[in-house]
Amino acid sequence: MKKFLILLTLFLQLCFVGVFAQCKFKIYDKDITRKPVSEFLYGGMWEVSCGRSELLWGELLNDRGFESFKSLDDNGWLRITRGKPQNEDWWHSGYIEPQWYVFGESQGKQPVRKVHSGYWPASHGKYFVMLDNRKEKESMYLMQDSFYIKKDASYDFSALMCDGTFFSAYKECAKKVHVKVLLTTLGNPNDIIASQEVTISTNHLSLYNAVIKTSGYEGWASFAIEVPSGFQVAFDLLSMKDRSDVKGWKRDAVDLLRDELKIKMIRYPGGCYASFYDWRDGVGPKEYRPVSYDTFWGYNIINDCGTVEIADLCHAIGAEPMFCVPVMLYNDVFSAAEWVDFCNNPKNERRIAYGVEEPLNVKYWELDNEMYRRLDAITYAERCVEFSKAMKAVDPSIKIIMGNYWIFNSRFAEMLEVAGKYVDVITNRGGVVEEMKNDLRILEEYNKRNGTDIVLCHTEFRAPLTRESKRVDDGLNQTSNDTQESLFNNSVRWSFAMSVLNQFVEYQNMGGDFLTAIYTQMNDGWGESVINVAREGAFLSASGVVIKLLNQLDIVYPQYIESDDPTGNIVIQAAWNKERNKLSLLLANYDSKDLECKVDLKELGVKFKRTSKTYEIAPGAVSVFNTSENPDRVKIAYGESKVSNNIKVRLKHNSVFAYELVVE
Repeated sequence: MKKFLILLTLFLQLCFVGVFAQCKFKIYDKDITRKPVSEFLYGGMWEVSCGRSELLWGELLNDRGFESFKSLDDNGWLRITRGKPQNEDWWHSGYIEPQWYVFGESQGKQPVRKVHSGYWPASHGKYFVMLDNRKEKESMYLMQDSFYIKKDASYDFSALMCDGTFFSAYKECAKKVHVKVLLTTLGNPNDIIASQEVTISTNHLSLYNAVIKTSGYEGWASFAIEVPSGFQVAFDLLSMKDRSDVKGWKRDAVDLLRDELKIKMIRYPGGCYASFYDWRDGVGPKEYRPVSYDTFWGYNIINDCGTVEIADLCHAIGAEPMFCVPVMLYNDVFSAAEWVDFCNNPKNERRIAYGVEEPLNVKYWELDNEMYRRLDAITYAERCVEFSKAMKAVDPSIKIIMGNYWIFNSRFAEMLEVAGKYVDVITNRGGVVEEMKNDLRILEEYNKRNGTDIVLCHTEFRAPLTRESKRVDDGLNQTSNDTQESLFNNSVRWSFAMSVLNQFVEYQNMGGDFLTAIYTQMNDGWGESVINVAREGAFLSASGVVIKLLNQLDIVYPQYIESDDPTGNIVIQAAWNKERNKLSLLLANYDSKDLECKVDLKELGVKFKRTSKTYEIAPGAVSVFNTSENPDRVKIAYGESKVSNNIKVRLKHNSVFAYELVVE
């Protein structure tokens, strides 16, 4: 009987270990990394036309160049599991794609007819719109709905317009056209919120500008241009942008990126898009930039955002730009070298002619994206040598990034023997943590042998769907997961954000030998993002809240931790700041139950102040996520706690708790 009771007791202990177990940790004053954690660890990718990256840009009109003919959600990558995009968890008002239409009092609402220029007459791209009101006795309006006005905002309007003559030896038209640029209540051009007259005086498409000021009104509205009876007007490249934008980027989004997320590196222009990109299409006056047709993602791109604009965004938020250079398809070392010269040569004539006097100082240059689509590992490494020589001949201070991921990883050591002396960073884009740890071992051996200091990074970071997942689902269009939801829907949830946190703790523990993890996508990737830009305003995703927390903790020197965790469900980080007078202690509970933890700090040999700042993210359920209606469903709760060198804390289920301990 006694033996039976002992066995029963052991059985019950095993069954309820998550309830009764106390997780114990001891922190030692011993660095686990050779170098401090990289200041560039938290990065983001801004890939042209993938997801809805353009929402970060300040343009408020959809299809402003009249070159779009399919939904921006129709590219073969996105999977809808609930019938239509509006039903998906990631959807918000930024994903609305309002269409142009023509309105007249007697005719009502009519679809706009895009005119194919056929080269005669020449518009900005292949298409423009002609509104012919010469035979009507009432005004006609070119309109677009779903325009969100912010209170007392002012907007910069611009457009290419003319009287529709086109073929003339004279610039000035015979009879000027007085159009009105309007903001009206939704769908009603007669209920005017703001108005500004613009006088069209040219026979050919010419650039016109105006400022539209609103007062008092906030809410949904329509944009309209009124063409009076008896006239026709041709339109192209219409634009409306909030005057509070930061160098063309939406201010509320820029504020979040700079002040809360503190993104330190931005990869551009992709991703897959980068392999087909010609940087020259994205520089110079916007009205003269060519339209890029038949791009990788299948859209026509009018190239509003290019080299200078991305550099402006980076400088505005204190980040470094990382430009991805096409290598495998074009093998154009001259174009790559010219791109470096445009960015970094203080005397580059082209950049200065475009009105950008100061160099952009782009330091990091990645050599293509998925180069295995065309090249074998060694041929790619040899091409990296050619590109590096040409690009560093222009600016020896730049850092060249070579990829080693997927099928190339098995030949990584051989690739280093070919290109190691010419590259500065390796990207294992898509590799799991264990594979990256092996990469670091290979790099350590190579660096010691060759006197180099090559570091590792991840230029397209995706976390596993959950911490327990065995692999990273590279391609969120899949639905092969337990929930039968698209991975896009799952990626907005708190469970995914906790997986992101777990991955970043792993990267922190690689120290400065790991440069950056570029989050895919930085914004509005159909749920896969750290920031969402709805028309009403920008807000952080659940993963964005995690990165905000990690950036608020001053994690520089991770310390050795002795762990006694019978559940295996606690992730812990303890790290000094740069001055070693402040310790960040982070604990994440991945269990479905609350857990008791005890943390012994005595081996650190210091005494901390009795009161500590605390941070907690405990939304209560793994399935929750932030929305534009409830942007703080997942948020950081700030507080204070009395502490000693023996900390006891009860961690809520599926939560994160952190202390900021200051040395006395």
